[in-house]
Amino acid sequence: MSYKLLIADDDADFMADLLKISGEQIGEWFDIDTAETPEQCRQLVKENNYDVVILDIRFSLNPYDQRGLELIPEIKAKLPEAYLIMLTGIDDNETMAKCRELGANSYIFKGDHGFEDIAGKIVKAIGRKNSYEEEVREGEKLAASVGAVIASDKMKEVFTKAAKARKSPNLNCIILGPSGSGKEFIAKVIGEGIEGAPFIKMNCATLQDTLVESEFFGHEKGSFTGATSAQKGKLELADGGTLFLDEIACLTPKAQATLLRVLETGDYYRTGGQTERKVKIRIVGATNEDLRQKIAEGGFREDLFRRICGEYIEVSPLCERPEDIQPIIHYVISKSSKPHVRLDPALLRFLTRYSWPGNVRELITTIKYMVDNTMQSELEIGDLPKYFTVQAGIDASTLRTIGRAEGRFHSLNVPYGLTLDEAHKFCMKSYIEATGIRVKGKLTTRKLADMLHLPKTNFLRRMKKLNIDVDQLESMRKARKQHEGNFEETIQ
Repeated sequence: MSYKLLIADDDADFMADLLKISGEQIGEWFDIDTAETPEQCRQLVKENNYDVVILDIRFSLNPYDQRGLELIPEIKAKLPEAYLIMLTGIDDNETMAKCRELGANSYIFKGDHGFEDIAGKIVKAIGRKNSYEEEVREGEKLAASVGAVIASDKMKEVFTKAAKARKSPNLNCIILGPSGSGKEFIAKVIGEGIEGAPFIKMNCATLQDTLVESEFFGHEKGSFTGATSAQKGKLELADGGTLFLDEIACLTPKAQATLLRVLETGDYYRTGGQTERKVKIRIVGATNEDLRQKIAEGGFREDLFRRICGEYIEVSPLCERPEDIQPIIHYVISKSSKPHVRLDPALLRFLTRYSWPGNVRELITTIKYMVDNTMQSELEIGDLPKYFTVQAGIDASTLRTIGRAEGRFHSLNVPYGLTLDEAHKFCMKSYIEATGIRVKGKLTTRKLADMLHLPKTNFLRRMKKLNIDVDQLESMRKARKQHEGNFEETIQ
């Protein structure tokens, strides 16, 4: 089997020859391309699908040259499945960490290895790449089994990590993401549904210091006023399975110390109890706060973070992965009581471009609302929930009119049965209206006439004939501009 290898270095041809000499499999297994400038590298990455990329940080003798670092995110964006090896003469932890943060898979310091060793590592990279591809497939299978709709590379990575964690019952996890992005769903995917392994949720935001030990450890009958019977704590309930700590960043210092002690020793006593109990659990924590920042500020224990961060799963905001929006919409509709309902193209564009501050939860709620409240077979922009228009100060009829103008501009869906003259007027009016609501700055007759390359007097006659009001168009333009995430400029 032949693989494709790209070497990007200011002396790439010489390096390619040495690698072929040093490792027999390099010449047999790989078709090698070389790039001696960042520009050549960008072009080759654009034109080819490489399995392995070797990239140097410097493309010159200049010690301040770090153009290779700039290429890392570009290469990973174009070739997300390529195995990226940084082969460089720079040996410092800060640079290594930066390369990993940007997406590099491996970092090789030239001073540590000869070309024979490097050739061997390149061959091993294929095994690692194939292994990762298998992990991605496992993640996709897991997503399908739980009814998750994923299209973006970011969500594929989330489920790849979730699948790995699900197979490793002793692997603690942290799930980071904004509210509504699906952190609890991912936590359940990891810990729920595993035979014989309980999944217990605990909301850390409501945990008071006076109840920490009782909540974690449980209590014996009579151990305090009101303890009329013995009660199991969350640790005992989750024994052998997963304890999901939602809003884990809200744990108080006392709660953090209590949890850390149990994770280190594996034993505890119920409040008021004399019998030592053993527990073996996996912790999955979720938060919308950066725990590393909280550690730096003294709000979270670094030793606890290290203990529970076996796998770090970051769920991106929905606005950063718009390719997931349309599949989620179609999935929600397909599972509704009206699976036949369609979306008007203008509405679909609107939903795809909207910022979704409430993330997936807001999207699902919005689609369910529209489907439940429509009597039609097609949803339009006027069917959006009232809060969309309230937030922007736009009434529903104005939003519906904007949607019709937008939809007609893109499709020119002329009603059947018009005469040729009537169809001509319809198209002309649609185009003028759609152009008017896209004008940057205050709309005037002169500005609109100039955009359409018409003399003002000629244009005024057309406006009157077509019954178009510039003031009304200006109101629509302002409404469109106010509504966050509304229709983006499409006229170049």
